[in-house]
Amino acid sequence: MKLAKKMLACVIALALIGCFASVAFAADANLTVKVTAGEAKVGQDVEVKIALEKAVGVCAGDLGLKFDPTVLEFKSSATAQQAMLAELTVVHGKATDGNDEVTVSFTHVESIAADKGDSLEIVVFTFKVLKAGDAKLALTINSFAEVDAEFPEGKDIKDAVKKSVVELTATDGGGNNTTAPSTTGDGTTTTKKPDIDVTGGEAGLAVAAGLVVLAGAAFVVSKKRK
Repeated sequence: MKLAKKMLACVIALALIGCFASVAFAADANLTVKVTAGEAKVGQDVEVKIALEKAVGVCAGDLGLKFDPTVLEFKSSATAQQAMLAELTVVHGKATDGNDEVTVSFTHVESIAADKGDSLEIVVFTFKVLKAGDAKLALTINSFAEVDAEFPEGKDIKDAVKKSVVELTATDGGGNNTTAPSTTGDGTTTTKKPDIDVTGGEAGLAVAAGLVVLAGAAFVVSKKRK
């Protein structure tokens, strides 16, 4: 009887260990940092949002978003409505590869993540679209912390976090590679116009009109000779 009780106790202990292990790693099983963006048109603003998916157990993190500064110009950032109870710090600067980078550090999201675990929007960036082209968005996960009793600041699980980053390609709305107005040092605003296709469009119409005029003139001259 005693042996049976001991065996039962061992089975229960093993089951509890398994349960605790599954809870401890619940946050990093399918945890994903997702970057989405609106439609990007030259001369207009575009919003880029960062959200956490399957974020139950997450308490803090530090992320970096790189972008091509010739395509996008960073304007501002705002804490997402869902993350108003969290603490965010945003810094804009230059990355080592020559691109620009916006970093966002956030803490105290564990209670929000527990409520919005499937999808927790963290921050919204606003950029001005300078020209058509690939914005080259690239996400860097510097640190990611999960609630853990042994680590007061949280257990770092950044290596287990997945990424989902949208491919942001800016257009001018008509397929042309037009650059948005830019201000020079003397305050002059300039705009780079798209190249004109001499085989069509206005140039093509001008050539056609010229041919018609020449044909008419030739017809008049031939009539006079007769």
